[in-house]
Amino acid sequence: MKDKIENLPNPPFEFKITKQNKTLIYRGSKLVKTLSPNKTAAFQSKLVGKSNFEVQMILAKVTGAYKFGNEKANREKD
Repeated sequence: MKDKIENLPNPPFEFKITKQNKTLIYRGSKLVKTLSPNKTAAFQSKLVGKSNFEVQMILAKVTGAYKFGNEKANREKD
């Protein structure tokens, strides 16, 4: 999956830091999360030296738009 995300022409998540030091996180063109100035500082420190794939994974985790991988295992079996 890593290769698929790194090779996408348009990554699923984008972010913008405003003059008020807030972080706006978008998925496509839709705003999905806004981080406060305090959280923006911590967020920026996580991004230092990360690859595009790692940045996308951090953005997915911050927004809650990621799967844990255990959804099928937790469903009741018929």
